[in-house]
Amino acid sequence: MKKISRLTGIALAVAMIIALASISAAAFTYTPVNGTTTTFTTEITGGAVPNWTATYAVSAGEAVTSGGYETVHAGPNPESVTLTNNSTTGTGGTVTFVAGGARSFTVTVNFSGVSFSEPGVYRYVITQTPADKTGVTPDTNGTRILDVYVQDNNGALEIQSYDFLLSTAKSTGFTNTYVKDLTVSKSVSGTQASKDKYFEFTVVVTGLTGTDEFAVDISNADATSGTTASTIAANQGKTNPTPATGAQLAAGVKFYLQHGQSITIKNLPVGAHYVVTENAENYTSNNPANSEGDIGDEDVTVAFVNTKDGQVPTGVLLTVIPGVLLLGAG
Repeated sequence: MKKISRLTGIALAVAMIIALASISAAAFTYTPVNGTTTTFTTEITGGAVPNWTATYAVSAGEAVTSGGYETVHAGPNPESVTLTNNSTTGTGGTVTFVAGGARSFTVTVNFSGVSFSEPGVYRYVITQTPADKTGVTPDTNGTRILDVYVQDNNGALEIQSYDFLLSTAKSTGFTNTYVKDLTVSKSVSGTQASKDKYFEFTVVVTGLTGTDEFAVDISNADATSGTTASTIAANQGKTNPTPATGAQLAAGVKFYLQHGQSITIKNLPVGAHYVVTENAENYTSNNPANSEGDIGDEDVTVAFVNTKDGQVPTGVLLTVIPGVLLLGAG
């Protein structure tokens, strides 16, 4: 009887171990879940939209290990992730901006073809590749991180959320710019040219939104046209403003520069029209050919060079020579 009881106990213990193992195995075996969808934006800021195309691709991100455990997994099956967008001219991972068309598009990232088999964070990388710049400056960082969060909800897997990241900060998408800078520079030359003198410039830029603000870089100029108490008093009110609104630029903004100085109006939309005039006073101006034009695919520099040379007054030699001759004779 004792042997039977002992055998029965052993059998029960084995059965319990098998049952616990089955329960443990069942607790960590999930039915894979397919991903859902998320979106990001791509846009061009600045002037009128040109013809410009960018393509987007999905690849697996790098796994992250901490304390011997993989805290972030490389995204599985990136080739099964599909991209669509609301562009009427682009398909899949291609977005085409058409002149005069939309300036922003939404791209949908579809993970329905990807299965996730356990909870965790799965990392993918979205890459933007410009097909043709055409004056557009692409986003300074052409990649974004897309993390998929999969969680255990009472033994069933589900997609909890998505994070679209630029490095570690959240992002909404890619921002490309179609803006350029306008620089006005000043130099003087000649035997009677003053390198301390300030010259007045008027910059008019049209084709802007009146309420928009445009930064003016005056790091290579004086905030006020005078560096001593006397010159500041003499030039009171003659300052180099920053920023300047679209309305102010349309009406004309005055700047004051001396030899070797310059100012730069930043981020003007391509297509805006500029006119730069100078009060050269009694100096001879080179009258630069590009003092008027449209902001195009490149930054614009309008370089003014003024000259002033000394001249011997007519008749001076006729007055002086007789005296010299008499002195010599004496």
